[in-house]
Amino acid sequence: MAGDAHFARRMALQRFLRVLGRHRRGSIAIGVAVLLLAGGTAIAVELGIVGRPNPDPGGRILAVLESARSAVPSGAQVSLSQAYEPQWGSCDGMSGTFGYGAAYFDMTFETSMRSATVIQRAERLMRKQGWSLRSASVDAPHGAIADWQERLYNGKIATTELVFQLGQSPQVWQIYGQAPPAAGAATHGC
Repeated sequence: MAGDAHFARRMALQRFLRVLGRHRRGSIAIGVAVLLLAGGTAIAVELGIVGRPNPDPGGRILAVLESARSAVPSGAQVSLSQAYEPQWGSCDGMSGTFGYGAAYFDMTFETSMRSATVIQRAERLMRKQGWSLRSASVDAPHGAIADWQERLYNGKIATTELVFQLGQSPQVWQIYGQAPPAAGAATHGC
């Protein structure tokens, strides 16, 4: 009986090896596919296509930046309004320089309000949104300027500037801001 069991195992092993021999091409194809998949995954990780943390979970950073819209006077004519989440990329495409850019907000508007009024109003409304005024000047050499900062939930700092260039009528203002990504490496090395 013990001999029959041994014989059966030996026959099963021989059948398996014959089948494997007949399907060598299939085995090679599977091996090549596994290697390609592993190589592709390694490249995707290096380029940051997979395995990246979310740079702005729930859009919280961009929402803080966009709260600067409150500085735009009611009745102002907005000619540009754009906002961008942090984007993955590299300035030069070289390995090791990939990362997230800053979240960005930008608005251009026209108003006939006096510069001092625009700045004072903006300061009051931005403070209500949690922003801290760093500096303001209505008689800067080239126009008016004010800038704010706000500490984000992750401890990083968002900044916003409101600027007006002299010599434009009606007054064309720009408010823009940026904040570093919440997670993941920032773009660097450029």
